Amino acid sequence: MTNFEPNKPEEEKENRETAKDNLSEDLNPPSSEDEDNTTSESSITKLPQILEKILPEEVKRKIPNSTKKEMEVFLSMQRMGMGSPLGNLTEKIQPSHITQFLENDAKQDERAFLESKESKKYTLYYVLIFCVLFVFVTVYLVQNDIKIYQDLIRLVIVFLGGFGSGIGYKTLRDKRNK
Repeated sequence: MTNFEPNKPEEEKENRETAKDNLSEDLNPPSSEDEDNTTSESSITKLPQILEKILPEEVKRKIPNSTKKEMEVFLSMQRMGMGSPLGNLTEKIQPSHITQFLENDAKQDERAFLESKESKKYTLYYVLIFCVLFVFVTVYLVQNDIKIYQDLIRLVIVFLGGFGSGIGYKTLRDKRNK
């Protein structure tokens, strides 16, 4: 059982105010006092701090101001939780996680191989049972009544032909729908 103490009302109020301040800083970056309030659209808009660190200078100069503003809005939305559902998950991934993922993937491949192997065994069993049944029916009916055996063979051939044409039609339809 966890020991959970609810926040006091003063702490909750401080937390909300801090969150509002952070949000307003994200959406409205602080402007320097040297700038005029009458700046035009041609003034240089700064990139978000994370992109300033990553991008080379020549790339920064080539990005238009409108795109810089869009990037800033997008990154602020992502920080607020409206962006990627993964959040900062990429920062939390460590080499041990990757190793565990690779081990689980290898186990899954091994399971898929074993399942395929079992499936092939069952297919072989079904074919052997069909062959034994066919030989038994052939030997039994040829000795007793050849007319029934011919009708039975005719029915099996018609059934297999219909089954094969159905599979062919489905394959053709699937190719056309792609």
